[in-house]
Amino acid sequence: MSLFPLLSALGAAEAQAEKLKVVTTLPDLEWVVGFIGGDLVEVESLLSGAQDPHKIEPKPSLMAKLSDADLYVEIGLGLELWSGNLIEGARNANIQVGEKGHLYASDGITLLEKPAVATRESGDMHPYGNPHIWLDPLNMLTVGDNVYGALVALDSANTETYDANKKVYEAALYEAMFGPELVKLLGGDVLVRMERKGELLSFLEKKEYKGAPLLEKLGGWMGKAQPLVGKEVVFYHQSWIYFIDRFGLVASAYVEEKPGVAPSAAQKERLVDLIHSKSIPVIAMTSYYDDSIPAKLAKETGATLVFIPNSIGGTKEATDYFKTIDAIIDALVAH
Repeated sequence: MSLFPLLSALGAAEAQAEKLKVVTTLPDLEWVVGFIGGDLVEVESLLSGAQDPHKIEPKPSLMAKLSDADLYVEIGLGLELWSGNLIEGARNANIQVGEKGHLYASDGITLLEKPAVATRESGDMHPYGNPHIWLDPLNMLTVGDNVYGALVALDSANTETYDANKKVYEAALYEAMFGPELVKLLGGDVLVRMERKGELLSFLEKKEYKGAPLLEKLGGWMGKAQPLVGKEVVFYHQSWIYFIDRFGLVASAYVEEKPGVAPSAAQKERLVDLIHSKSIPVIAMTSYYDDSIPAKLAKETGATLVFIPNSIGGTKEATDYFKTIDAIIDALVAH
């Protein structure tokens, strides 16, 4: 699905003006900015989907990309620990934390796996809660709100264009999430509210439309992911809690003992026993991690090792956000 909106006729004249230069940390954030900003922005991601966002070296070449940026967008929550050094090295007053040119895309999102006390004890990479918020499509609605607000704050003259593009963005996510038929019947915003409250599936099971349960009208990712509800999977890194929480999977275990901490011999033994005892069919991981241990676990237990994209560009199929979520669901349903 290619849904980057064209500028409206009203916005076309303003497009002749100098574009806002936006730099993002992740390609998923680049995609959101490009969708809502349209032809009014020039946007670039510092990372590709084949890179671990936890482990980036703040090189001068990256600092140079930020030196003349109007807006810098990062997830925050400790995901990009290298970001502070980049901002400092860029010597760009506009993108300092607290300025209009800096955005934490995760603002306003309900965090999962948030510890009582923030700590990096034993190398834990998630001291403030899980930062992989973009893997829940409903969180991307909030990210869109945040990006829209930042663009309007910097370029209020084009508010009408940003607003129109945001509406297209939201409509596209609604249909991708629930399917066009159900969105047409109930409205995307209503479906989102019910799903966030955990009430959507029970509502659709109880209500009928033309003599059949409304659940039969559920399409999109929610419909396609129904075989995943309750399915047990072993994941490598704790990247997936937002996806798991939204689509109803069960993370039986993680290969890493803590985020960023390699498994001990005892942990490997526990995993083998667990996979055997529960007949867990899948070990899932992202390609930028070392697959030697998961591959050995798969060979020893008979589970299938599946590579899934954590971000746009993480696999050859994941060419935009829609196709990224498609690729994750398809891979997990297939095994």
